[in-house]
Amino acid sequence: MYKRLKLNRALFRVFLISGWVSVFLNAGIAAQDVPFIATAEPNVLRVGEQFTISYESNQKIADIELPAFNDFQYLGGPSVGQSTQIESSPGKTYTKTTYTYTYYFRAVKEGKFTIAPATARVKNKSFQSNALTVEILGSGSPDASN
Repeated sequence: MYKRLKLNRALFRVFLISGWVSVFLNAGIAAQDVPFIATAEPNVLRVGEQFTISYESNQKIADIELPAFNDFQYLGGPSVGQSTQIESSPGKTYTKTTYTYTYYFRAVKEGKFTIAPATARVKNKSFQSNALTVEILGSGSPDASN
């Protein structure tokens, strides 16, 4: 009986330690940075053409502080989208939710423009997107798709 009690204590310690390790690992995952990715589509276009700037994250964003868009005509936005991807493997199901915030612009002058990062606020923390480069060709320039 003494050996059985000793074995039970050892098992209890293993479960207790693995539980604490699990708690710390989950806390570390929750504390990671929130991805906040900016894209411009298309990023090479002609004067007068429309384009979008989208910001994407895996968290719902409470507030987005946009950079100045002085070199473009603002047409509208944000258009907010949410998509969920579900993957299944034996014994496990993974879900990935993506939130997209899209703004619409028109190119008004020729040049190569750098768009500063935007700032997102998620759960009282701030995260910056990447900067973007948009090239606007004149109306008589070669094809913008090259």
